[in-house]
Amino acid sequence: MRICNRSLLFASILLTGLAFGSTSETIITHFEGFGYEEGGIEYSAPGDIVHYIARITSIEFPQPDFPYYPETYEYTLVVTGLVSNGEMVNGNETMIIYNLGELAIYEDDSTASSWDEYPGFPDPPPSFTDGSLWLWGEFTDFIMLIYWDYGIGAFEGHVNLSGGSAMPWFSEPGYTFGGELFPPHIPNLPDGYDFSLDGKLLVEEPVATFKSSWSSVKAIY
Repeated sequence: MRICNRSLLFASILLTGLAFGSTSETIITHFEGFGYEEGGIEYSAPGDIVHYIARITSIEFPQPDFPYYPETYEYTLVVTGLVSNGEMVNGNETMIIYNLGELAIYEDDSTASSWDEYPGFPDPPPSFTDGSLWLWGEFTDFIMLIYWDYGIGAFEGHVNLSGGSAMPWFSEPGYTFGGELFPPHIPNLPDGYDFSLDGKLLVEEPVATFKSSWSSVKAIY
């Protein structure tokens, strides 16, 4: 029970410390899903590629004409092409910095995305990418941190959006993509995936930094 309580506190601090501030004018996209890395996440070798596959669970938006219709369409999020620089281990902490990478959100009237499709490389499961392109961008940086003993971690990247049918509503120069992840010992992980994830895409906030939030977490233990 002690570890469980620590994990809950750990997750709370991460999600507070990451760049998740917002204003009434901010579009906030919530997503949940799974990820997998070439060769597995237990060891991230230089050159390994990681993919994030998720469903959009909700979007908060201030504009009345914002083109989001969850009662009619399914919205899926796919991150591909993040290339590992190799992992850096400090005791129980593993940090992985990734280069490159793209983010895409698709709008699909079939609502047929399935975790039963075995994920692979270089292409993600096709049921998550067979809709029309709703939003697209390229990452400028990306980091993943894992605390194996406590079964929890976090990810954060910054993305410049530049394409998709919803692009006119995303007018800010940069966006933060981040959240928490749970490594592979969790139950009900679909075949082929290495971790689950729960996160947000929203406008960058200049005051919070990933490093400072992680230092706060380490101070607990």
